[in-house]
Amino acid sequence: EDILAQAAAEHLYKNDRKDAANRNHPVRHCMRQGHRQQQRRLATGETDGGEILRQRLCLDETTVIVGVLFTGLGLFVAPFMLALMKTPADVLPESTAYLQIYFSGILGLMVYNMGAGILRAMGDSRRPLIFLVVTCFTNIVLDLICVVVLRWGIAGAAIATVLSQYISAALVAITLC
Repeated sequence: EDILAQAAAEHLYKNDRKDAANRNHPVRHCMRQGHRQQQRRLATGETDGGEILRQRLCLDETTVIVGVLFTGLGLFVAPFMLALMKTPADVLPESTAYLQIYFSGILGLMVYNMGAGILRAMGDSRRPLIFLVVTCFTNIVLDLICVVVLRWGIAGAAIATVLSQYISAALVAITLC
């Protein structure tokens, strides 16, 4: 019992030190504090809806900011990544187009993952799985439409993937609102 109590105390001490370091970085502080407080409230059964809503909005804002930054970074870095991987010149234009289109869907991917994490923290693991299955089948159908019917090729496959990612983000966002 003493070993468990000591381990718990050390864990809390480490987290307090991390919290102190994160106070100087508002995005990390917001994410860490909001996540911890939400978990505590949900675990203890507290139902202070206003506070949980404010914390969720803080997480949502952070997700959007980071998603937009990663999208911009991905659009810019895609050609350099392919050059580092020594992509053959004959497929470089299509590979670059695919990656740049794919990176435009990073925001949808991040919103889904953050929202699915919130739903799971609230004890709902069923709906995120259903949303994932629905968007997988949506991606398959959109792939067939964009590649076979519309003949958009590689870009069509990327567009289908991005649309599916945004559909999953919308499903999670609607559930949380």
